[in-house]
This record gives sequence, C-alpha cells and structure tokens, in this order.
Amino acid sequence: MWLVFNILISLLLMLLGIFQTLELVLAVYSIIAAAWIGSIFADLAILKPLGISPAFPEFKRAYLYNFNPVGCGSMAMASFVAFLCFSGTFGVMAQAYAAPIAFVSALGGALAIGVATRGRYYLARQPVELPATTPDNNLCAICGVTYEGSDMVHCTFYEQPICSLCCSLDSHCHDVCKSPGGALETSRTRYVGRALPHMRDKIAPRMGQRLLKVAGVLFALAVVAGGVFLLTYRLIEPGSEQPHLASGQLLLRVFLALLPLLGIGAWWIVLSQESRELAERDLVASLEKLRQTQSDLASNERLAAIGQITQPSAMNCAILWVPW
Repeated sequence: MWLVFNILISLLLMLLGIFQTLELVLAVYSIIAAAWIGSIFADLAILKPLGISPAFPEFKRAYLYNFNPVGCGSMAMASFVAFLCFSGTFGVMAQAYAAPIAFVSALGGALAIGVATRGRYYLARQPVELPATTPDNNLCAICGVTYEGSDMVHCTFYEQPICSLCCSLDSHCHDVCKSPGGALETSRTRYVGRALPHMRDKIAPRMGQRLLKVAGVLFALAVVAGGVFLLTYRLIEPGSEQPHLASGQLLLRVFLALLPLLGIGAWWIVLSQESRELAERDLVASLEKLRQTQSDLASNERLAAIGQITQPSAMNCAILWVPW
C-alpha cells in the first residue's frame, strides 16, 4: 500500500509538471532563508556585543513581545528587496545575486532598526527570578507537571509559577503581564478615538484594532489564494500564446471575484476569535467570583463555628456565677 501510494504521488507530480517549478520554489526559499540568517547574524554577532540587544537570548514568551521589528522587520524588508531583484527589476546581475542581496539587506536593516529602536522591543518586561529551587516552585500551576527551573516563569495573572509551554498555550490572561500598569486595556481604540473624537460614540469599541486584524487575515488569505492561482497558471501547458493569455485573464478574474468572499471570511474569522476571547474572559471572571464566594463561605463557616464554641462557654460561666 505504501509503495502504491508513493508511486501514485510521483506520477501525479510528473503529470502536473511540478518538477519544472522546483527551481523557482528553491530560489524563493533561498532568499527567505538568507534574509533570516542575515537578521540572526546581525543580532548575535553585532547587536549583542554593542549592548543594543540583551546579552542573553531570551526564549520565554512571558518576557517577549509578540513582534520584534529588529528581526521580523529586517527579514521582511530584505525579502521584499531580494524578490524585486529576483524578478529582474534591477537587472540581470541583481537577479543572479538575489540571495546574497537578501543577506546583506537583512544585516543592514537589523542594525538600522536596532539602533533606531535602541533595543526596546526585545524584552516586554524584565525576567523575574524565582525563589530557591524547590519542588513547589518547579510545579506548574496549570498543567501540574514538574519542570526544571529554567523552564519556569512567574505569571502575574495566576500569581504562581507556570511552565513556558503553558505560558505559550494559555489564552486566558491575554498577556496581562505585559500591559501597562498590569491591567488589560478595556478602553476604546486609540486610533479612532484620537483622530475622530466626535465619532468616538458612534463607532464600536476597538474598531481600529479589529480592522487591522481583518486586513492582516485578508492579506494572508489573498496571498495563499494568489499563490494557488499563480501555480495553476504556471502548470497550464498552452498550445499557443493566445490561449495562454486567455487563461491568465480568466484566472485573474476568478481571483478578483474571490476577494470579496475572502474579505467576508476574514471578518468572520476575526469575529469568531473575539467571541471566543469574550467567552474565555467571562469564564475567568466567573471562576474568580466562584473562588471569592467559596472564600467568603469558608470564612462565615469559621465564624459560625467560633460562635458555637463560645456560646456554651458563656452559659457555663453564667451558671457558675449565679450561686455566688
């Protein structure tokens, strides 16, 4: 069965002509890999000795920003420039050296962004040293598994040490440890509120952030769909130039017609995620109220028990006092 399955896949790839596009795929991958290596090399070999980035490589999500412009920004910028070179925009020589150009561009971009930002986007908060290593400190408060001390972080939401894995997977706190003042931002979006004060009460809260999310999801879906259509366009074997041009126009029209549907899908994805986050926040609030109610109930039970103990003692004292 395994042999037949692999043979069928091989025949399908040969019939589709996929091996003809391997050179293009590997060239694109080499550009992205070179840009990534350039940004990493700039951070480890130059920015750290200069003191711009932290001297130690931090890997725990509890202390990191979700986006670091030094690495991600330089890699994206270098990849874009190298793709322009690879497409032949800057000539044949630049097209041949697209991968080295990506490496050099990422190296220079990381240095420029790191110096401009002064390394402020490396650590979202300073690492908290846990107490002396004990079994209780190495026990994760969420999963209940014991880890090494280097894999534990102090969570300000649970107020207990948790492991790095649970910190990366947990979505209840919404990075409250990185928020200013230690509280979640519940006010209306600052983008719309500052630019249009008179429309602050007419626009839904956090609309600017929601639109940015929708734009990001739509861009990702459009890139994936465009890649699929481009691959389909390259796999078409035309008999002449005219059918090839007609096929390209047809695929372009189908892609443009698909964009509104992708926009609706992106909006639905963002709203679904916000609904899930709202449900999680309500659940956490309910758990906090339940915990407070249990604490109050236990306190009342202790007070009632103390009252029951002291009442017979007072009666005995009264009985002993009466004859005197």
